[in-house]
Amino acid sequence: MLGHWTFTLLLAILLLLLPSTLALFVPTPHSHFHYLSSSDPTRPNTQSTHQWFEGWYYRITLPSPNSNLSFVVIVSVEHNPKTTPKPSPSATAVQVMGPGDSYFWQRQNDITKFRSTAPNHLSSLLHSGYYNISQDFMDVKLLGASPGSDPSPPASPANTTDSSRHNFHFNISSIVPTDGWGDSDSPQKSTAGWLAKYSLFDPHWQITMSSGIASGTILFNNETYSFSDAKFYAEKNWGSLFPSKWYWIQTNSFSDNPTHNHSSLSLTAGGGIRKVSLRSRSKTEDLGLVGIHYKNKFYEFVPWTGEMSWEVEPWGRWKFNARTKQNSISYECEVLATCDKPGTTIRAPTQDGLQFFCRDSLEGVVTLSLWELDENNQRLNPIVLNATSSNCGVEVGGDYSHGPVIDVEQLKRIRDDANLALGMSEKEFKAFIDSVSIGKSYKMSYMDKNSWLVYYTKGFDGVGRPTIEQETDLEILSNKQAYLRNELWLLIDNLRFGDASTNDVKKMMDEFLDTIIIPLAK
Repeated sequence: MLGHWTFTLLLAILLLLLPSTLALFVPTPHSHFHYLSSSDPTRPNTQSTHQWFEGWYYRITLPSPNSNLSFVVIVSVEHNPKTTPKPSPSATAVQVMGPGDSYFWQRQNDITKFRSTAPNHLSSLLHSGYYNISQDFMDVKLLGASPGSDPSPPASPANTTDSSRHNFHFNISSIVPTDGWGDSDSPQKSTAGWLAKYSLFDPHWQITMSSGIASGTILFNNETYSFSDAKFYAEKNWGSLFPSKWYWIQTNSFSDNPTHNHSSLSLTAGGGIRKVSLRSRSKTEDLGLVGIHYKNKFYEFVPWTGEMSWEVEPWGRWKFNARTKQNSISYECEVLATCDKPGTTIRAPTQDGLQFFCRDSLEGVVTLSLWELDENNQRLNPIVLNATSSNCGVEVGGDYSHGPVIDVEQLKRIRDDANLALGMSEKEFKAFIDSVSIGKSYKMSYMDKNSWLVYYTKGFDGVGRPTIEQETDLEILSNKQAYLRNELWLLIDNLRFGDASTNDVKKMMDEFLDTIIIPLAK
């Protein structure tokens, strides 16, 4: 099994997609796969002339005596007719996060092996509220029925990390859902509102399981974690690409206090700038949302039913305050999440396909309070007061996520394990280097574009002035960074074929990191 973990994980989770997101007593809206082929209702639509993606996010939090450990698996399918090289505009990917915000991924261009059962068929099978997975994790058993799958895996693609470099086995034997997105005994809601079923918004977002109890085992970096009462969370996105800017926090593992049992408490909050298409015109809107489940009741705070304010920093602090009215009763919540860890950059759908576009950590600290309000909007006795969690998932993306801190931290990870760079394209890797480099000055760009003129004039720039070829200290440093960037990529490319070692990459990466003069933030 471990000899081909990357493919096994990919195939297994792809088979897991629909069952996990639908495995609720009352299924949430949009749990099905949205981009099925019209010619084969079990396959993705690869004939579309429009760009689309669909992604599933799964998080498992394991209780332990000292701290809670979290693992995240993100599965995505994308189709972009503009992608080059042709003819592979479609791809699947699996991204994994583990303890200490560790991260690795696999991408595969061939999605012919991706298969899902028709949504109606799945819905008719979901009676017991849980599903089972066979021991070899190559098939998903759903109440004795098996969703369509191809038994023989394709060859491992060349652009994936070699299987021996990471050990990961995600074996979930059962999940018992406790909360979807709504009251436990009521029809579940669309996370983005009832209009989400129309193509007005881009992208779409749906929490499919706010909280559940999972059993199974996880093998991560040669350590096995067995569990029978782990907290499980699932959500999904679909559309053409991610927003230009967004933020998100999530946890369903709160600490108890002497007066309150928080085992049924879960929180998801987020927002961002999404596109709204109205006929031939498009506009954007800035949204925020807080969803709280507690003791089988759902408290939803959104701008269209109440008042909301939020303050989100580029990294480290997420604050929400909101009021709403549900069934003639008013409520207020306060949420503050912080993170003093650097986090890790992960990939998200962009115009150019999956790219490093957001920053995540599973080690945020959050405090949540919830009150019922009287007729004068004064707080009554709290429903939840200062509930805390030290394993809150936190994220910023798009415009929030850009900055040298993110890229430097990722470069350090590549320095310590050069194999992490094997799944990166040349463009992607060099963009990382450029993000923390000094960059070219106007003069240097001019010289590059007019090298023939500089050569024949020998850089003469007028009497009494230094020649244009005379370099400042910053320009010398910039040239060195550009040289190291190109040499690093050659080493990583040679690493694929055994013509370079991880130690070679480490030495040169250390040399490059020594040239960075941008101070690191917190």
